[in-house]
Amino acid sequence: NRLRAINYALPLLAAAQANSSYESPFVVQGTGQETFTFVTWAEDYSDDDGCAVGPRESYPSNTTFAVAIFEYNGLADGEQVLVAWWLGEELLSTAVLEWNEGASGSCTPFYFHNYGDPIPNGDYAVEIYAGGDLDFVGSAETAVGSGTSGSTSSNSGTTSNSQDGVQVEGEILDADSGKPLSGAVIFILQPGTDLDAWLDNPTDAEVYAFAETDQKGYFFLPEPLLRGVEYPGVAGLEGYYNNEGFLEFSADDPDALFLTLELSK
Repeated sequence: NRLRAINYALPLLAAAQANSSYESPFVVQGTGQETFTFVTWAEDYSDDDGCAVGPRESYPSNTTFAVAIFEYNGLADGEQVLVAWWLGEELLSTAVLEWNEGASGSCTPFYFHNYGDPIPNGDYAVEIYAGGDLDFVGSAETAVGSGTSGSTSSNSGTTSNSQDGVQVEGEILDADSGKPLSGAVIFILQPGTDLDAWLDNPTDAEVYAFAETDQKGYFFLPEPLLRGVEYPGVAGLEGYYNNEGFLEFSADDPDALFLTLELSK
């Protein structure tokens, strides 16, 4: 999912770097009537119709795959759908999808996994956003094992542990109006990455953490930044200049920080 989200954002950054206009591949704005109604969690789903195989409410420890089945209505092929996965209060991953399953249907699956390894015990939730403004349109919750939230991320293959680093969240605002910017992206690159070279040729391998802002301009980096390490970073949005720079935290910095970033036209 992280790779799909990054791929969605790369044309935006390339356009911003060239001071050109970005033409979104999602040309359909949506109907404004989108709904996703939760049906059930399941062991698996059918490749034929997307419906549940082995319905259930929760999962035992050592589960390697979980899937939520939704009924949907009011969709338009080509519009964007954002799917966010949570473990307790921790945002695990987001992915922006191009919808291609028609206007309505009885079943569509959204799943998470840990690449064959057991999913950490905890309370999980999936949230779905759709339409031109990515409005909240559906959600579901389940538990794996005891239901006590852990800190190891599934699906994206990352681990969150603020003991050795700083957990970063924040907001991205319009520099002139101060209004929050929805759909802005922020990339934190691997230490030592040449930022200018990466902007010329972005690759997933050099990305340390990625996030996209919600409707209130809020973002949460799923991976903490280690202390004493300099990370190149860039934030961008269609129609704005990139905000580029470096982040480095010391032993004196708190375990969690809220950053405010601004983008200018």
